[in-house]
Parts: sequence; C-alpha cells; structure tokens
Amino acid sequence: MPESPGVTLTAQLLIELRQPAQPDLSPDATRIAWSAAAAGRTGEHPESAIFVAPIDGAAPPRQWTHGGNSRAPAWAPDGATLAFLSDRHQPGTAGIYAAPAGGGEARPLVTPAESVGTFRWSPDGGRIAYTAADSEDQDGPDIRGESGGPDRLRVLDVGSGASVALTEAGRHVREMAWSPDGSGLAYLATPAPELDSLVDAELYTVDATGGAPHRLAAAPWAGGLRWGTDRLVFAGPHGRERVASSTVWAVDPADAAPVVIGPGPDQPRCADAVVVIPGERRVLVRITEGLDTRLELRDPVLGSAEVVYRSPGDLVGAVGRRTETGLVLGFVESTPERLFEVCAGPAESPRPVSRHGAPLAEVRWGAVEDFRWQSGDGLSLDGVLIRPPDPPAGPLPTVVLPHGGPYGRSGRILHASATAWGQWLATAGYAVLLPNYRGSSGHGDAFARLAAGGVAGAEFDDVLTAVDAAIDRGITDPDRLAIAGWSQGGFLAAWAVTQTDRFRAAVMGAGVSDWRSLVLESDLPTMEAALAGGRPWDGPGEPADERSPISFAAQARTPVLILHGANDERVPHPQGVGFERALRDGPAPVRFVSYPREGHSFAEAGHLEHVLGEVRAWLDRWLAPSEPRLAPLNRREVLTWSDFGRSSIELAEQIAASGYRPDLILSIARGGLFTAGALGYALGVKNVHVMNVEFYTGVDERLDMPVVLPPVPSVVDLTGARVLVADDVADTGATLKLVRDFCSDHVAEVRCAVIYQKPQSSVSCEYVWRATDRWIEFPWSQRPPVVDGGQARG
Repeated sequence: MPESPGVTLTAQLLIELRQPAQPDLSPDATRIAWSAAAAGRTGEHPESAIFVAPIDGAAPPRQWTHGGNSRAPAWAPDGATLAFLSDRHQPGTAGIYAAPAGGGEARPLVTPAESVGTFRWSPDGGRIAYTAADSEDQDGPDIRGESGGPDRLRVLDVGSGASVALTEAGRHVREMAWSPDGSGLAYLATPAPELDSLVDAELYTVDATGGAPHRLAAAPWAGGLRWGTDRLVFAGPHGRERVASSTVWAVDPADAAPVVIGPGPDQPRCADAVVVIPGERRVLVRITEGLDTRLELRDPVLGSAEVVYRSPGDLVGAVGRRTETGLVLGFVESTPERLFEVCAGPAESPRPVSRHGAPLAEVRWGAVEDFRWQSGDGLSLDGVLIRPPDPPAGPLPTVVLPHGGPYGRSGRILHASATAWGQWLATAGYAVLLPNYRGSSGHGDAFARLAAGGVAGAEFDDVLTAVDAAIDRGITDPDRLAIAGWSQGGFLAAWAVTQTDRFRAAVMGAGVSDWRSLVLESDLPTMEAALAGGRPWDGPGEPADERSPISFAAQARTPVLILHGANDERVPHPQGVGFERALRDGPAPVRFVSYPREGHSFAEAGHLEHVLGEVRAWLDRWLAPSEPRLAPLNRREVLTWSDFGRSSIELAEQIAASGYRPDLILSIARGGLFTAGALGYALGVKNVHVMNVEFYTGVDERLDMPVVLPPVPSVVDLTGARVLVADDVADTGATLKLVRDFCSDHVAEVRCAVIYQKPQSSVSCEYVWRATDRWIEFPWSQRPPVVDGGQARG
C-alpha cells in the first residue's frame, strides 16, 4: 500500500504545541510532575499548566491546573503535597500554591504583591524558602542598581503562614538551597537585579532563623545551586569570563574554596546542570561532548564519575531519586525522531510519559542526521543536517541555520518548534544545515573561548567550510543557498551578506549589526564586550567596527529579511533598524519587520505565526526550489471579519513601530478599500485616496497586465507626500508594482501594506500581516455578488 501522506505541518500546530519543562519526581519515585506551555500566548499573560503522571505508564498524564500561569512543581518531602508557582490570584504576579497529592483544590501559601522568583521545601516539609521583592512604587524614578525591586530571601512557616525575611534589600537573591539538616540556607546573590550583575554573583550561607549572612565565595555567572550531603554544588563557567565553557563547582562550607568537580578546562566536554539526589552523596551532572549528551553521578569531593544514562538525543531538567531497586531518573528529552517529552523510569530504561506531541504524531518529519566536517585550520567540527521528507534526487536547496549563543549547540533533537525552524523548512522541501561553529558548547573550555574577541572571524569560516562539505557531498545546490538565524545566528546571517555573494537570501532574526552600540545598549554588556573584543570607552581603535556587519553594508548584494522585537533588551531594536537603513542605500533588497511588545524571544502567538510565514515566504521567493510547494486550491486561508480587525490593528502597529508616518493612504480598489479604511482610522490618517485597478477577472483568472481604470488620482494631490499603498493581498505583485511605480516619481516616499503576501509576489511589501501560499477567502468576497450582470439576485 502507498505510504500515508501524513499531516501537513502548519505554523499553528507548532505554536500550539505544549513544551514540557521543570519535571520533579515524587519522593517515592512513582510519579512525576511537570509544567507545560504553548510556544505563543494569545492573551496578555502567558498560560502554563501542571501535569502529573505515573512513571510506569499505568495511567495517562493528568492536567492538574487550568487557567493562569502555573509552573515549577515541587513535591513536599513526604509526598503528600505538590507545591507550584501560579498567578491565579493576580495575573502576571506569581505566588506559591499547594495541592493535595491525591488531587483537590490548591490553596494559596504565599500571594505577595511582587512575584515569587523561586522556592524550595525544607527537608522536614514544615517550611518553604522563597524569593520575592518588597512592594515598590512603579511610577518612581528608575535608579540604576537601586530600582527594580531586589528579591529578598524569605522563609514561610507552612503551618502558621508566617513569613520572615532573612536578607536585606541591598542584594538580589537569585537562588537558594537548604542544608541537609534544615538549619540553614545557602544562596546566590548579586548586587542588583540586572542580568549583567551575575558577573559579580557571590555565594552566602545564613541561619534559617535569621542572623548575619556569611559570605563563602565569589561565584560569577553561577546557577543551579544545590546542597548535598557535605558539599554545596553549582554550575558556572571556568573563571569570571562569560565567554567560556560551563562546568560544575563544589564548595565545602567549612573552607569556602570552590573546586571544579565537573570537566576541567583541558577536557573536551562541558557540564551545565547539577542536581542533588536525596540520600545520595554523589550529584547528578549533565555532560555534553560533541553531539553526545549523558548523565553522570559525580563525587563532589573526589570528582570521580559514573555514567548512568546516555541519551539518544538531548535532555534537560534532569532529576533523580534513589529507591530500593536502584536509581530512578526523570527529564525532558528529544531525539531525532521525537519531540520533547517528559521521560521517567529506572536509569537503565526511562520512557516517555507525557503526550504533548500527539497532535503532530502523523507529521512526516525530515530525517535528522549527524554532520561532521573539518575547518580550514584543521578543527574537527560537528553539527546536524535535516533532509526533507522524500527528497528528490540530486543536490537540494539548502538553508544554513547557525544557532544563537554563541555558547549553544545544535544537537540530536527533532528541531521542531515555533522558534526552531529546522523542520519548518525541511518539511517545505529544504535541506537544513545546522553547524556548531567554534565557540559552541560541547567541546570544552578552550573551544568555547575561541569566541572571545573572535566574532566575524574563524567561526564564520567554520560555517562556510560546512557549506563546502555539504556541496562536495552532493547534498547542497550551490545556486540555491540561504542563511538564516536568530540572535548570534542572526548576526552571522548579517555578516554573511556583507562578506560573500554565495547566499541567495538571508534572514537576520534579532541579530547584531553594530557591536559598539550593542555594548552600550544590551542587558549583557559584559558578555557582548568580550565577544566584540572591547568597549567604546576603552579608547579609540577598539576592534568592534571591524566585526560589525553595518561597517560593510555597502558590499551587500543578497536579499535580506530582518525580523526584530521592538522591546528586545538583549539585542536592542536599533540593531535591526540601523542595518535596514544601511542596506536601503544599496542594491540589496531588504525587508524589515518589527514586532511590537516582543523581546529577544517572541511570546505572542500571532507574531510567531507571522515570523514563520515570513521566513518561509522569503526563502521561497529567492531560492525558487524546483519542486512547487503551493497549496492545492482545496486548502484555504479563511479571513473572518474578526481576523480582519486583528490584522488591521497589527499592521498599524508594525507601521507605527517602524517610525513611518504616511501623509495619505492610497487604496487599491476593491480589496484594498477595507485595508486602507481600517489603517486610516488606526493611524489617524484622514487623507485616503482610491486607485481603481482591474487585474483579476475570475477565480484564478487574470488579465495579462493590470489596467488602471478612471478616474485616476491627480499627481498634484500626491506630490511630495509620504504615501502608504494599501491592498488586501500581494499575489503576483503586478498590481502593487503598477501603483507604486505610478507614485514613485512624484512622492517623497512610498511604502506598501497588505494583509497577505504570497511567495511569488514580485513586490516585497514593507508591512505584511501574514505570509501564505494558500488560496485566500476574504469576508467581503466569500459569497457571490448580490448583483450579477446588472440583474438583482432574487
């Protein structure tokens, strides 16, 4: 029998897919709890739910919470109660709740005015340590290092409900861990809440009943603090520098000298997470080596290691419990064939217990395989290649997708989510190459430090040599090659178009264009300065200009799509604005899409859907793959009146965020009348004109060329104006081109806004609500005309 065609992967499926996180095993290791949330939120605040399942698979997972943002489940030491964070009392403000392990209504334990950051049960279960800021005036001045409400360490007596603060407001407490006997706490604190202050993080201990804290040691960039049977442990980089590999440190509270018990600086592997297993002297450590991921039990005194699990893919969030029959593990894992799911069971045979990927079970995924090559200077490098399902014979159109970081890794996972574009592009017919360039994780400290002061250098050569290897192996068509990425990957895409003409298209997502200004504006200036090789205040001649794509924008000839969140603090919005301005002066086609309210990682479902559509439409347009991927006519994109209202507002927000202020809006009749009218109201533009153009004569039938029908707008009315051309869809682009050309010789500036844009459009509009390759049904044309051929319908 022929193979089933499967389910078509859509943006909506990826956006609605719930991603599991934060698993916790019950004390008897029979159940596991976790949180799960969709990639994109549809309301003002994110939503997440708590799930619980038996690890033996005897019953399906049960959703414990509904509504609100419930996350971070933690079992009480006796297993009778499950605590978690939730904002059900006040959306956007997290408190601590507890529910009976057998089910029932959750009761609030802590509902502060400011959100709880994190919490931990005491070993006896009678107390909970947590962090929360004091309530402060949100309308007061923002004083650097003083404002933002530093989180204080507090202890709740579960029985009485009374809380006491153990730290003063002068330090921001980020994490805590109880001593094994419950008499004290260790905590990590920084001078201020700002993320960059992690460079000055310090480790303290304090008595659980109060008193003066005791400083143990500096712990720059530390995280994952735990207190084992006789040592404190945490993950952090080798040294003070952020551009370094991560390892695991142990601290004896008696002498306070941190000691590396994870991989040493001379070893070709990394460790970025550590957890304590109750009753177990050794600690559980996640190790990455090349593309491999494993869990080890490491002695916090001797540093000796025992491998307890080797993942066929990659895993995060590992937890463990020791039982009479052996070690039980829980974690979130993806493989080349499976989406991220919660897995649990004996260390020899953990199995998936969650079922969040069920809606995508029939999707025919691209094949994920290891990809290895050698750099130009002889380094052995690795990455991942995704081939499309049922690829045609011969070389394939290929998208190179460098990861962010740079201290990150593209591993043996399915690469299918709203923010990981691998399968989104592979299922559309592309080969996708994900190279782990120097500076990535998984190869040790020396490899990671190659990124320090080295951006726009050898790591870009690593990307190009990966492309060369894919071409030499007959995988990649050199004439249909693109590069796309987010954050550091977006920087590499921007750098690529200024250094080579090999790529036919590029997507720069939240990417760096100017390292000097990034050091001034980013929320991680210490790390950005280390990558750039200097800071503007270090004096003239620092090397950032030579590593900035904007310095070489005049050399760009490759079409570039720029995507950026208006509220991005990591790579601020001006990085995208500036690069678009620089490219606008040259021959390279450029399209800039700005997303209001979004930060470095996008959160709104509508924006994520728009990004996925934009990326695929841009690559489809410029790579022109040989196999057509247009949807059949029985697949419809249906725009309701409600959708139209939302599209108009979001288009207006795009236009406003870009800074463009049109003097008049020129609508293309007939479909553009609705778009122009709505945008006129939203943008406060009362000067709306109409241009009648005939092109379509029936369903999928059109004239050879569009024709302007009288009356034609007077050129005098348009002279010197900033014009916004509005239409419902950019299909072939012929109509928009006609109108834009009509205006361009007479107006100060002309830009185009449409609800939909199709891949084949010859015009790339500045403002697009959604990219699609489907047949579109608009609410104003879904039904036949009331009057046809001069006769009323009766």
